[in-house]
Amino acid sequence: MSESTEFRFELAQAHKRELYLARIRANTQRYCDRYRAFYDDMVCNGYDRYLPQEFSRVREDLEKIEGNLDTDTEAARDISMHLGAYITQLPVLAREAKREFEARERQRRRELEEQKKLARSELEVFLHQQLISFDDPVVRDFACDQLRALRGEYADRNVSPGDLDTEKKTLRQRFGAIRAEAEAKASAWKQQKRQQTRAESQCTALEICRENIAQDKSENPKAIQELLDRIAATQHKLTEGPALEQEELQQQLLTAVNTADEAVVDERCRKETVKAIVGSLRKVGFVVDCPRRHKDGDSDEVVVMARKPAGNQAEVRVTIDGGFLYRFDNYKGMSCKKDIDKFLPMVKEIYGIKLSDKRVLWQNPDRLSRSARPIECDRREQKNG
Repeated sequence: MSESTEFRFELAQAHKRELYLARIRANTQRYCDRYRAFYDDMVCNGYDRYLPQEFSRVREDLEKIEGNLDTDTEAARDISMHLGAYITQLPVLAREAKREFEARERQRRRELEEQKKLARSELEVFLHQQLISFDDPVVRDFACDQLRALRGEYADRNVSPGDLDTEKKTLRQRFGAIRAEAEAKASAWKQQKRQQTRAESQCTALEICRENIAQDKSENPKAIQELLDRIAATQHKLTEGPALEQEELQQQLLTAVNTADEAVVDERCRKETVKAIVGSLRKVGFVVDCPRRHKDGDSDEVVVMARKPAGNQAEVRVTIDGGFLYRFDNYKGMSCKKDIDKFLPMVKEIYGIKLSDKRVLWQNPDRLSRSARPIECDRREQKNG
């Protein structure tokens, strides 16, 4: 007897979920490591001094990612995707801030050091503390004229101890108003620079994503290559046309990462299925060859060949898209059916593989392998039928 039958396979949901979470955990760790190196490089270049609030946010997001990797893996993945679109804006923005404000910033630091040395009274010390609280160089630059005027107004002012608290309260209010106005101007300046350099930063974000996804090409070559081609096409458009809206970039990054995760998980599900097949065949008494992967054009199959000392043969093909095809051949009588009846329940019950959409391609209780049609022939006839 000989038989060839086709199914659709699917792992048990719990097992598939484990593979999915393991994948996005490892992948998010890769992104986190890349962003951490990206961040450290910017700090080494002194960029954090010009964008303290932005770099503080990056540090917080990196800590959130690392803190959630094991407890809420999907949340960690989502944070990393938003961080990817954000962190790649910072080098260009910081370079612009450094270029525009560096010279004036050095001068102001010298001024503050001199004022600290000259501060004698409690009010002068308080005034200096308020001045150095403007630690963002961009904000400080926009507040410079008002801060200098306020400092001049209070230079050498004598205040009685009884009026000191009132003067401090007034100064806090005035410093607060100056800060709010300067922060608004600084925010507008940063937004303008982000707009001007958005395409460049978006290309960087996409390149990090592309390089990371390319590491998985061996697992699911066709799906990953298609994804890499789409990312490269978007990068090309950015070099010649307008930038994307930031929300659109974040969505593209998230879609790309999700697509890569699904492609990799599909292959890992197939690997688990192949393990189940090999284990089941061995339990039935077959000697199993090492599974081999066969790729030809759009075809991507893992082929498992097995045989018994008596000459009985089994061949199982598993495709990346969930196809499961077996052929048991070179049997006499109905012993083929007995092996099949042992093999399939093991795959389903012991290893938790769900088989559906059964379709018998051919079955012959009398024919031996020497007269049996090969599976390739069966497939051609199915396509032509």
